[in-house]
Amino acid sequence: MPDVPLLRGELVTPGLALLIADCVLLLTLRLLLPAAARRQIILPLVAMVLGAALAALELRAAPGTSAEALLGVAAVFLLLLALGRAGFILAVDLALQRRRAHPMPLITRQIIQGLIYAGITLIALRRAGVDTTSLLTTSALLTAIVGLSLQDILGNLFAGLAIQAETPFALGDWIRFDDHEERFGEVIEINWRATKLLTLEQVTVVVPNAVLAKAPLMNYTKPSALSLRSVSVTAPMHEPPDRVRALLLDALKSVDGLAPAPPPTVVTQDFSERGVRYWVRFFITDFAARHRVTSDVRDRLWYALQRAELELPVPRRDVRVYQQTEQERALARERELERRARALRDIELLRVLPDAQLEQLAARVHANRYTRGELVFEQGQRGDDLYIVERGEVAVLLRHGVGATELARLGPGAFFGEMSLLRADARRSATIQTTCASTLVVIPRAVLRDVLARSPELTQTINQALHERAEQLEALRAEAELLPSESFHEPQGVFMNRIREFFSLS
Repeated sequence: MPDVPLLRGELVTPGLALLIADCVLLLTLRLLLPAAARRQIILPLVAMVLGAALAALELRAAPGTSAEALLGVAAVFLLLLALGRAGFILAVDLALQRRRAHPMPLITRQIIQGLIYAGITLIALRRAGVDTTSLLTTSALLTAIVGLSLQDILGNLFAGLAIQAETPFALGDWIRFDDHEERFGEVIEINWRATKLLTLEQVTVVVPNAVLAKAPLMNYTKPSALSLRSVSVTAPMHEPPDRVRALLLDALKSVDGLAPAPPPTVVTQDFSERGVRYWVRFFITDFAARHRVTSDVRDRLWYALQRAELELPVPRRDVRVYQQTEQERALARERELERRARALRDIELLRVLPDAQLEQLAARVHANRYTRGELVFEQGQRGDDLYIVERGEVAVLLRHGVGATELARLGPGAFFGEMSLLRADARRSATIQTTCASTLVVIPRAVLRDVLARSPELTQTINQALHERAEQLEALRAEAELLPSESFHEPQGVFMNRIREFFSLS
């Protein structure tokens, strides 16, 4: 009895079923795929048409001939190829891709398609009567031989699989794969052999997967799109850091490309012969635009400093032999004393002094500058200087145990440290800390003694202030229940006598 053709008799049904399945899948893809993606169905469509043509030729071939068998195997292979390719497009590109935020990596697609094609080949071989078991046994030896000769290629393949399993980066991420700053780019493709990066110079860099698997990877896109950038700027040494930092931060408010959070920060970085160097740090969300954003930041900082009349220091050496005359030194001292006297005249406590005494006082006091958060003195510390706030603000803190309670805040014109003037061995009754950049006028005890000896009005003013301050301190302490009420009920005359005794006034 002659052999039955592969697509003839009882075997016509499987071949016809394959043809029908191919037609249904291709019609479904034609309806579901967008117009731009319909080119993908060309390959399965061609395979189906060729398979159907070979099946028709097999039916016309003489039964039992080798031509009939070859046509049957080829027809089944092509119909299965069309079915596998169409099924892959339907399952991966339509079903799975719609559930993924990012496109499936190329290497994963290639592996899935390779497995499908391998299965189709095995089915076709079994249809042709080939013993696939012996074929697989024989291929093991060939695999060992090929594996030794293709170590690098296989290393890249398995490295690519490891990258896909761990997903240290994905398509669209910006990565750097070694210590060279310029070797980074955007991932545009991941295949079975290598990963392709596109640099800012629009240069494609092909990196073998084995290299990426061994190198330290830096991903500038994950875990979030935020990326920290920084620039350094130098300002004149004489400008207070608080003012410069506020100026630089204000200049960054409207720069396009800066992330709203975390906000930019400015750090005092270093002191150099050129001036004070500040480190401006900010976050961006578009790593590809990092150079443009950094350039815009530098532009804004330059214009902000120019508007504030702060010249950017440049390296230079200016050596001059200059001898100041005694007259010039005296004129400079006179100008400085006039400036300080004007500042003292604005302080309410010292307004009772005549101009002559103010000028004498200006020659003997000095002003200290503090930044935010500095301690002027601490509770319990010895001291007999009187402080007057010329600029800024300080907080009066009463410490208890490990904590502290803020009793008051003193602004320009206010004075403090007067409680330590009552006794020679007195200690500070509270801690004073600046809340912002501040300038404090310091009047030593000896200077204040001479002023009080010549100005009874100032003695009376301080006496009144001491009495009011003592009552306020007692009330605040009692309210906070931090300390028991002590001897603050003394009349104003007692404070007057203590002032005179402390300063040895008759």
